[in-house]
Amino acid sequence: MMGANPGRGRIALVLLLFLMLALVGGIVSMMMGSVEIPLQEILGALAGAGGTHAQILLNIRLPRTLVAALVGIDLALAGTILQAIMKNPLADPHIIGISSGAGLMGILVLLLFPEHSELVTPAAFVGAMGAAVLIYLLAWKNGIQPIRIILAGVAV
Repeated sequence: MMGANPGRGRIALVLLLFLMLALVGGIVSMMMGSVEIPLQEILGALAGAGGTHAQILLNIRLPRTLVAALVGIDLALAGTILQAIMKNPLADPHIIGISSGAGLMGILVLLLFPEHSELVTPAAFVGAMGAAVLIYLLAWKNGIQPIRIILAGVAV
């Protein structure tokens, strides 16, 4: 093939390796726990077999593994979008101040309302959004430029 990208095969191989590692990690996370479940029983439970191990797997471990995978995918996408918007491969929520806003609100809730620890997550979300709005407003001057967002985020 003339004009084919020689690095394309290597990229596909690396992606396949990461996919296999993710699958192995998912299987290991379903096998390990306070009750170890053998691989044969995991396959049987996924095929429809019953029993105590199947209940543990289908009600606790499989949902936990799927949620962990989805959270990982979401974090990877959020990081990729942030880096694309900033046009900076090193951009992350810590550099632009969003994590600081979330942490501040979470700590304030713990200090002011220690009996309401269930409010930490929503308060941290509000703090992160408030920091993002503040950073955006500080960075605005005839439009938004990534370098001003980063500088405003470091200042915040």
